[in-house]
Amino acid sequence: MAAVDSLVGLIDLRKADGLVLEAGRVPALLGGASGGALTMPPLDAGLMTVFLEELLTAEENLALAAGQIVERGYESAANGQFVIKARMESGRAKMTIRRGVFRGPAPLLDPSPSPHPAAPPAGAYEAPRPPPPRAYHLPSSAAAPPAPGVAGALLRPLLSQAVAHDASDVFLSAGRAPTMKVRGQVEPLSGAKLTEDRLVALFEEWLSPARRAQLDAEGSVDFGLQLDDPGPRFRVNLFRHLQGLGAALRPIRDRVPELAQLALPRTLLRLITVPHGLVLMTGPTGSGKSTTLAALLAHVNGTRACHVVTLEDPIEHRFTPDRALFHQREIGTHVANFSTGLRAALRESPDIILVGEMRDPETIGLALTAAETGHLVLSTLHAGSAAGAIERMTSGFAESQRPAVRAQIASCLRFVVTQHLVASTDGQRLPVVEQLTVNHAVAAQIRDGRTHLLATQMELGSEEGMLTLEASLLDLVRQGRITAKTALTVAPNRETFEALLVTPPGRGRG
Repeated sequence: MAAVDSLVGLIDLRKADGLVLEAGRVPALLGGASGGALTMPPLDAGLMTVFLEELLTAEENLALAAGQIVERGYESAANGQFVIKARMESGRAKMTIRRGVFRGPAPLLDPSPSPHPAAPPAGAYEAPRPPPPRAYHLPSSAAAPPAPGVAGALLRPLLSQAVAHDASDVFLSAGRAPTMKVRGQVEPLSGAKLTEDRLVALFEEWLSPARRAQLDAEGSVDFGLQLDDPGPRFRVNLFRHLQGLGAALRPIRDRVPELAQLALPRTLLRLITVPHGLVLMTGPTGSGKSTTLAALLAHVNGTRACHVVTLEDPIEHRFTPDRALFHQREIGTHVANFSTGLRAALRESPDIILVGEMRDPETIGLALTAAETGHLVLSTLHAGSAAGAIERMTSGFAESQRPAVRAQIASCLRFVVTQHLVASTDGQRLPVVEQLTVNHAVAAQIRDGRTHLLATQMELGSEEGMLTLEASLLDLVRQGRITAKTALTVAPNRETFEALLVTPPGRGRG
């Protein structure tokens, strides 16, 4: 995609007639209610040169430098067809881009009027549209990378800082300076306040018509972003808020980590040993659920000859098939939504299906059906406990449907793991997990709607690998890896955990 597309997209977004680009001046929209200069810095000569190299041929650029007017068509993959008119004014290149279809060849127009203009050749008006302009690249022998476009020039320094600081998130908001989250704390990034126009320009080239429609309809949209290949990838959530547009960007690890690298117990590997059923990974936003599931799938990839289909929004960790065959599908790119993708997956003979998130009753129902019909289904939910996850699964259904849904969950649910990230004593962040194994007693409580008793079942089920969140926290406190104060901020029941803290090791609460 051409660098100029991030600005061209503003024509439709702001319902303008066109766009004027001139070296040394702020880009401006033509006509419409939003006409006038954009709130962004003036275009420097280098960036204007990039635009000209992208949109005009070498011959046309030479003609432009010689003082001729150049007019041609341009087709943007994301935004449609435009007519470009470029000329030199006061020694600076000026380019006007308007919506429309260019009907003739790309003539080189002399700005001086001719008393006897030559008649166009017969049929010139119907000549085929010129081929799309060549993307600008430096010669392969050049040491420097291609000059950045608008998005790259503004995003690359911010994201490079974030990666250097091992930030878990980057936040961009209209009217505010950029910030990042490092070890759970929000810190400033060097950079000026961002305007609404600049934020739109930053992400315009990733906003396909479908994503733009989702942003307009739902107020937020997710997608993946990569400025350089090879280079770091980010999961982006673009959203509207009180002050305008905002974005949260989360770095995606280049290599899928192993459980040990994530400081997670190897007992989690039992989640992928069952032949079929539903396995849920729950926890608050940003607790590492997707990364843990990726680590489990990486283990599958190295140990099992099976077929894995993933449905993700967006695709985060990319798997290179080892023993397993992977087909990764992105919502909004390869398939319309999770429910449509699940229906298709059932016809693709998968052994394991990863559903990035179960967001609605239809997706939940299809995931349960897949789990019941011989597939291992892995998915995530935003919930703080196993009981909360099950209640969230059923709450979206009509009251009359809930008994049947609970029975279906009781039949096919195998494990629920709840994960939180807590600050460690060495300044890092550690995962702490709660593990529920669905045995006959647990299944009966789910079926009867007595999910409030699941915590007791986890206390009684340690021999079956069950683990309460309090027990996990207590273990980390006694190892000196987290403080008691930190543990108390996560413990579901503060009084219960305080009692555990004063209980000598090896003795129960009774």
